[in-house]
Amino acid sequence: MQRIMCAFLLRQEELKFKLLCVTMASIFLLEISHVGIAFSQTDSCQSHTLCVHTGNFLKYVVSFDQINGSQSFEFGKILDTKHIELVEKYTDGKNKTWNGTFVLNLGTGFIQNTQDRSLQKPFLEILSVPIQYNKTNPSTIQGWTNFNGFKRTSLESFQSSTNSTSRSEYDIETGILLGEHSIFIATIYGKPELVEFSERLVDTNIINSDSSDLQVSSFNIVIPNWVKNNAKWWSQDQIDDSEFVKAIQYLVTKKIIQVPHSPAAAISSHQIPHWIKSNAALWSVGKISDKDFVSGIQYLINVGIILV
Repeated sequence: MQRIMCAFLLRQEELKFKLLCVTMASIFLLEISHVGIAFSQTDSCQSHTLCVHTGNFLKYVVSFDQINGSQSFEFGKILDTKHIELVEKYTDGKNKTWNGTFVLNLGTGFIQNTQDRSLQKPFLEILSVPIQYNKTNPSTIQGWTNFNGFKRTSLESFQSSTNSTSRSEYDIETGILLGEHSIFIATIYGKPELVEFSERLVDTNIINSDSSDLQVSSFNIVIPNWVKNNAKWWSQDQIDDSEFVKAIQYLVTKKIIQVPHSPAAAISSHQIPHWIKSNAALWSVGKISDKDFVSGIQYLINVGIILV
């Protein structure tokens, strides 16, 4: 994501965004370890590789502080047992287009510019499968999502620090990035500014069925309207954190949010990340799903920001 964010930003205000790109190096959402195993030139893929073939594609919508654009990746010819051609296309809000051709290492997950092979960067739109992550880390949880009518299991990762909060979601079976949302503070021309970035998958020919291990009952998330009202008021600072937590306690009691403890909620001494309020505002007006909102609340419970 760091590479895409920098490419996206540089095409808007080059000097300003060069400064921003320096701050993005710390935003990395999953604990990933790629293993270098040769890619099979058949319809199947070996374990611990990026499973893509010639003709596969990924298409995203990208937003940076309300500046919208689109990003696509097309996988070209196989170069050898470990490398495949990758063509990236970016279109900004003014329909200006930029193209780049890279070489993707299917074992390590790194890309190289065809003009300068010494320049290597991680390609984070797809991970090697099975995805390597710390299963004991409460900030990484398994969930589900609805992608273009297909019900998919997903892996959601949350990260929060003094200057940034972020959430990313990957499809477990394919390793594809389904979406991410980041808010961070960057120093621009000597002044701190709050920067917001999002990326969402809108089309791919790699995902074409439901996940095989999904429980259909997990999709039945219905949240009462009064909880949305609470979320809206809380996002606008009309009610405090404790009032918002009461609504969360209701969701836990009714088992809309699943947690392994008794449903007696209280706010901890930790500050609720800014992106949770942003999610609450978007959810209250129907711009994100109940599932997306619940995932953020589960994160707060898992890491102990909200105690139950």
